[in-house]
Amino acid sequence: MRLSVIRALVLCGLAVFLSLVCGYQASAQTLLDPSTLHVGAGVGTACQTGCAGDPNKIGPGGTLDIFQESSAPAAVDAPILLILSVPNDTVNKTSTYFGPTTAGVYTSIGVQFYNPYTGSPVSGTANVAGTGLFTNASNNSLGLQANPGPLAGAFYGSMGSGQEVYSFLNFTGGGGINNSNSFTNFTLTGNDPTATSFGIYVIALNGSTLAGNGLINVTGLSVPKGTFVDAFGEGSKNSKAFVVPFTEAGLTGPSPTPEPSSILLFGTGLLLAGGMLRRLLLSV
Repeated sequence: MRLSVIRALVLCGLAVFLSLVCGYQASAQTLLDPSTLHVGAGVGTACQTGCAGDPNKIGPGGTLDIFQESSAPAAVDAPILLILSVPNDTVNKTSTYFGPTTAGVYTSIGVQFYNPYTGSPVSGTANVAGTGLFTNASNNSLGLQANPGPLAGAFYGSMGSGQEVYSFLNFTGGGGINNSNSFTNFTLTGNDPTATSFGIYVIALNGSTLAGNGLINVTGLSVPKGTFVDAFGEGSKNSKAFVVPFTEAGLTGPSPTPEPSSILLFGTGLLLAGGMLRRLLLSV
């Protein structure tokens, strides 16, 4: 009986240890991700800082946010770009998605900067992005050059199969997994698995920097179900590009639901530990 008790205690300890290790690995993968911008469902929601949705389900998309996950990076300078990838969209629908413009400002779009996201907001604006932004960067003169350039308003053309959204916009510092193949491979509720192309739309968010654990809340959008949402910014102090990993991009359609993987793994370990403890008590 003594050996069975010892064996049960060892197994119980291993179960708890494995749950902690798995939880740590999930957290470490997030912390080590060089792409630190996350897209959430809007300030005050359960998924305002991202919800490990792979990608994140952000609801209808009328309201969304961009969160700086890292607590101590160089500040992301304005403008921060909001990038929409709309499935099977080949015709410019800028006014449908963003509303009217006055002097280069989308007047129906609300923008608020929170630094940090628990603080008080500073109002900003949503502007026509145009071309030639970030041309003074040291890392290969990042993006939005005349090629492809906006066809009109916020529309930058249609991205076909195998293309990657950051490179499509001439951002050499982007993450290579944000492409239409990745988009169509996902069959989450709200996505269109039959999409063969994505219309790319870009607007510029101005009004403040985005500091560590900061958040930009955007309201007043009207985008279709199945739209993927990304962002791009740059820190002037080090010319570092800030992008969104595909696992933290936004997907419009379904309602957001938090999915903390580390908690699930830890819970699984506790269930195993409970089972081992029960066996121990019965053997005694």
